[in-house]
Amino acid sequence: MSHPEVKSKWFADFKKQLPRVDGKVFAITGTTSGTGYVAARTAAENGGIVLLLNRRSERADKSLASLKEAAPSGTFEQIDCDLQDLESVRKAAE
Repeated sequence: MSHPEVKSKWFADFKKQLPRVDGKVFAITGTTSGTGYVAARTAAENGGIVLLLNRRSERADKSLASLKEAAPSGTFEQIDCDLQDLESVRKAAE
């Protein structure tokens, strides 16, 4: 599952200005597509440890594989979390 690069007028320049975030942890929801995917990839490319909070699904698994391919030196941890289910959120927080 490869995510097509969306052409952006400003993101490339913005991304160059971002600092290194080595060792900092980012918990990001909705990383299977869109803004969540780009945020996860960007944080990992800049040295962050990325916690992927998604519902358990084939899409989440494919997205994880795609992120590892896009940012091979990145550190990702997939955590099952359905934000509509408070018990799932509690379990993810443990």
